[in-house]
Amino acid sequence: MEYIKRLFELRHVKVTGIVTGSGRSEKANEAEKKKLTELLAQKYKVTLHIDNDSVLCVESWAKAYKDYKLSGSDASWAQEIMGIIEEIDKNEA
Repeated sequence: MEYIKRLFELRHVKVTGIVTGSGRSEKANEAEKKKLTELLAQKYKVTLHIDNDSVLCVESWAKAYKDYKLSGSDASWAQEIMGIIEEIDKNEA
């Protein structure tokens, strides 16, 4: 996980946290889900979900998302992601 953070820092992208994993082992009740959603929306304007073939940008305040497809090339994967992040950053300004 540290290598992901360093990759972003190399491009001067401020990273406040990285979450990995496929799910939770215990089920959360509706009140906990609502509270967590509100806390995330307050703290993070945009959440990125980076996968092998796409980057999902979730705007928590607007309850909207945009899916950016990647070419699938190992050689350009990181560069494509950095380009997407730069585009998102320009759109927020």
